[in-house]
Amino acid sequence: MGSTSTNVRIGKIIVGFFLILFQGVALLSCNSGEDTNKKNEVSTLGSGVLKIMADDTFKPILGTSIEVFESINPTAKVTAEYLPQEDAFQNLLKGNTDVIIAGRPLTKGEEVIVKNRGLFPKVNQIAYDGLIFIASKENADQQISEDKLTAIFSGTSKIRVVCDKNNSSNIVYLNKRLNLNNEIKGLSSVGSDSAVIEYVIKHPGSVGIIGMALVSDQDDPKVKGRLSNINLLSIEYKDSTGKPMVGHPTLKELSTKKYPFIRDIFIINLDGNTNLGTGFANFMVGEKGQRILLKSGLLPFQIPGREIIVND
Repeated sequence: MGSTSTNVRIGKIIVGFFLILFQGVALLSCNSGEDTNKKNEVSTLGSGVLKIMADDTFKPILGTSIEVFESINPTAKVTAEYLPQEDAFQNLLKGNTDVIIAGRPLTKGEEVIVKNRGLFPKVNQIAYDGLIFIASKENADQQISEDKLTAIFSGTSKIRVVCDKNNSSNIVYLNKRLNLNNEIKGLSSVGSDSAVIEYVIKHPGSVGIIGMALVSDQDDPKVKGRLSNINLLSIEYKDSTGKPMVGHPTLKELSTKKYPFIRDIFIINLDGNTNLGTGFANFMVGEKGQRILLKSGLLPFQIPGREIIVND
């Protein structure tokens, strides 16, 4: 009996030893995996992984900007998710992204939420663009008045107007610009700026609302195709003195503030000072990023300088 009991105790000791050894190896393996993941997640101003969220209307300019940024920084991987502007803000506040492109800055309430998380938001304006009203080439109208737009969105006109999405940057801006108090009537959403153009082409009596970025790059074959089927409507309005004016959706009239529906474009960054989000934001406000915006037909916040070589 004593021999049997001793053997049992020895067996338990051996089993216990191997269990401890196995747990130690497993823990070492897990820690090694965590260290590897941490190494993979290292972010600098020019390397790492970054997801940006932006309104669909800014897709043309953001796509080109990301492409150029990655070519300059080969170890950086930047992706973009496009969703309505106010959804992008909600994701930013919840910590689902650190960088968004938007047509407005943070509100004071949003700043408080961010700072309560121990973060310090960096908000930089990168460009100006315009809210544009379009109609089919078959539509004889080349202009629309601000008074008529107010009547449409107050529900006193039968003109059908279509937009991208109800909580997009286009609608947020329009609501504020015309003082509609979130009671926009006579407006239907069709999903995206591209869908707005398709709808207007098929329904000549309608008017569409899009962002200027979609039709601003005159060298883009896709833009040329769009412009061949639609008219960009001029806007009749009165200036601050009551003088009748007509504004056209052009880069020149954005720069002179003659076009009445101008909005600011911001990059909002909650990433650390030495991380990739800040690196991309620096790129957008820097000369290269500003040149991309100018090439795209928008008005950059800082007009890039021009170098002129003079031969003796």
